[in-house]
Amino acid sequence: MQGIRILEKSGMWMLLIVLILVASSSLIRFVTSPPTPSLELANKQQKYDSIQDAKFRSLLDSGGKALQNGDYAGALANYGEAEKVVPQLSEEQYIALKNARE
Repeated sequence: MQGIRILEKSGMWMLLIVLILVASSSLIRFVTSPPTPSLELANKQQKYDSIQDAKFRSLLDSGGKALQNGDYAGALANYGEAEKVVPQLSEEQYIALKNARE
């Protein structure tokens, strides 16, 4: 009886030690592994999209200012340029451009 109880406790301690070793090595591998190429590509795409959005907003704003100053040809040129900056307009960009041209 006493031997079985000691064996059970030592077995539990051994399993606990193995679990700690496996979990810690998995955590270290996860933290130190290099980022996957798809993650890097997604980050680059997000930066590229934000740069394009900033250009779009700048051209849209300058078109609005030109329209307020009575420079209709300049406003139309800025709106056309804003449309070409972004390959695929988001719904928000499309609505902003549509409302600016009206």
